[in-house]
Amino acid sequence: MNDIFIPYSQFIIVYIDDILVFSKNIQDHFNHLNLFKKLIIQNGFLGHNIEKGKIIPINRSIEFASKFPDEILEKQQLQRFLGSLNHISIYYKNLASDTAILYERLKKNPKP
Repeated sequence: MNDIFIPYSQFIIVYIDDILVFSKNIQDHFNHLNLFKKLIIQNGFLGHNIEKGKIIPINRSIEFASKFPDEILEKQQLQRFLGSLNHISIYYKNLASDTAILYERLKKNPKP
C-alpha cells in the first residue's frame, strides 16, 4: 500500500494503517485529498475497494477465504482460515456466532 504513495511523499505520509495528508494551504489540501481519493479508488484501500460510494472487500480477500478445503486438519490452517474470514467479517452478519465453534477448536483442550 505504501508504494503507491511514494511519489507523493511531500504531502502524504503512511505509517502502518494510518495515512496523513498535509498541505501548506486549503486549495493545495483539496487537491491533495482529491489525488489521494483517486489513488485509493484505483488501488484499493487496506483490502477494500471503494465503488459508487460503497466500500466492498477486494475479490482477492473473498477468493482466499473460499479456496480453503472443506476439511481443515491443522491448527495453523484453521487460524489462517479464521483470519481470512475476520478480514471480511464486517460484510457478514452473525459471522462471529457462525464461527464460534471453529474458535472453540483453537483452544488447548476443545470440547469434543
